[in-house]
Amino acid sequence: MGDPLVSGESAAPCRDPLADALTGFDGAREVERPPATTSPTPAYINHVSIALGSHGERETCVEISLRLDYLSVKAKDEVMLVSDSTGRLLNGLMHSLESRLAHS
Repeated sequence: MGDPLVSGESAAPCRDPLADALTGFDGAREVERPPATTSPTPAYINHVSIALGSHGERETCVEISLRLDYLSVKAKDEVMLVSDSTGRLLNGLMHSLESRLAHS
């Protein structure tokens, strides 16, 4: 039994830690969040911007792994499915924060 990421075998579904952090899931229960502020801070927007950059780096690493035959196409597609969801969450959050900051 080989490594599913290399051999293309179906791996157990994996959780995306970044998506879990954004949605408040800690693996067993919802995490209690502090009360929302009335407007986003530029520091929080910067933090989300850094997360978007890290997301792009992750996608680049996956693509390089595929090109170097460390990942099968099937494994890459499984990883990217989760990654794409995280990217959509981050982009939506960034647009929402920027919009709220512009209107505050």
